[in-house]
Amino acid sequence: MLDSLLTVPPGARVSELDRLRRGPVRISGPQMKWALERAEEIAAFGMGEVDVSAIPPRRLAELSRYGVDGKAFAAQAAR
Repeated sequence: MLDSLLTVPPGARVSELDRLRRGPVRISGPQMKWALERAEEIAAFGMGEVDVSAIPPRRLAELSRYGVDGKAFAAQAAR
């Protein structure tokens, strides 16, 4: 399921991961609604249930920064 986030769907310019990473650009009612729908879509992956207690906090922060700053094609190449 997570691997599917790294592929670019036919006719799209970015991967699903890149699409989910982009947040609202304006403060408005429609943007807030879109942000909440995006958060719900991300929460559906259940990543909050993954036990990361064995990962040192500093390494977890580094991985988080990489996930925020990196592009999906880089993650796909690293697999």
